[in-house]
Amino acid sequence: MASLLLFLCSEVMAAADHSRQLLELRAKMSDQQGDIVSQQKTLNAIQDLLKKDELALASSSKKLRELQSDLKQNKATEAKLVTEQSNLEAKLKDQSLQLSKYLRAAYIAGDAEAIKLLLKGQDLDQMERNITYYQYLGEARVSAIKLLQQNHQDLLKNKKALDSQRQKLQKLVVQQQSVQNSNKAQQEQRMLTLKEMNKALENDQLQVKKLLADEQSLQLQINQIIEEQQVQSTSTQVSEFPLVGLASLKGKLNPPTKGKVLHSYGSNSQGSNTWKGIVFDAHPGQDVLSIADGKVVFSNWMRGYGLVIAIDHGKEYMSMYGYNQSLQHNVGDFVRAGDLIAKAGNSGGQQTNSLYFQMRYKGKTENPKRWLKP
Repeated sequence: MASLLLFLCSEVMAAADHSRQLLELRAKMSDQQGDIVSQQKTLNAIQDLLKKDELALASSSKKLRELQSDLKQNKATEAKLVTEQSNLEAKLKDQSLQLSKYLRAAYIAGDAEAIKLLLKGQDLDQMERNITYYQYLGEARVSAIKLLQQNHQDLLKNKKALDSQRQKLQKLVVQQQSVQNSNKAQQEQRMLTLKEMNKALENDQLQVKKLLADEQSLQLQINQIIEEQQVQSTSTQVSEFPLVGLASLKGKLNPPTKGKVLHSYGSNSQGSNTWKGIVFDAHPGQDVLSIADGKVVFSNWMRGYGLVIAIDHGKEYMSMYGYNQSLQHNVGDFVRAGDLIAKAGNSGGQQTNSLYFQMRYKGKTENPKRWLKP
């Protein structure tokens, strides 16, 4: 509880600091009175705040999904233990009944010994049969007692495991509630930051400058990735996981997520800007899948595109996925076609939940429509 209170206090302090920064930025915006250069500086500061908010939100969202998965798994384990307990109790009941039958049979027979049978002068064949019967009865009785004891011990172990499992579940529920509260607070912080960014972007000229700056930032990141790929092209890992490019897969690739296309490649974006990729409509947390085998070469927040994951498919082919809620892989991971790589969202300052998908060849954008299945 102490650690939970400390966590919540830190969240409150962080929220207060966040509000103070927003107030300072708002004051600067009022003083600038339409100065584009000054507004750009303010917008950059807001972008930094947005990055901080969305990275924190992505972390808590991922933690929340992990806790939900753990809860589901623990509940399944609990159900299994309850079933095992019922089976053990049924076995104990049957074995107790069987043992009582053996004891009753021994009592009726008088628990005769071989020497008594001999003194009675019984026929030797009959006596041998009786001795064999008594031996069997004795062995069955001992075996039944041992089995009864073992199952009784198993039942006690099962009850302890069940108690332990229920305690774990209770802890997970408390953790989940804490993360949910944190997640909600971070969402509210992000909305405040986004509101301030939209105020700063009321000037059309500034919006165009922002889009150009975002595209420039993306191109710089892509250039850096390409340089790093060239340095690592002789890596032994690549030979173990050969990347053969996408040339033979034109028109055969599955889309990275389900949903209608909101913006097509080459369509108008803002001013003279055009979309350099496709924007798919998506629900929050919707699965984003890799279009083909590849190696993760970027997995981080990027200005204008939010949480982005980029995959090198070899032969200078690359795919990029932006606006995500969270990322499922780190740089250096190898993925197969259809692997889960991200969860769709609205990071990067987007108003709606969607997925930004881009394809590149030799550093230049390609129309994804030519590569995806119709």
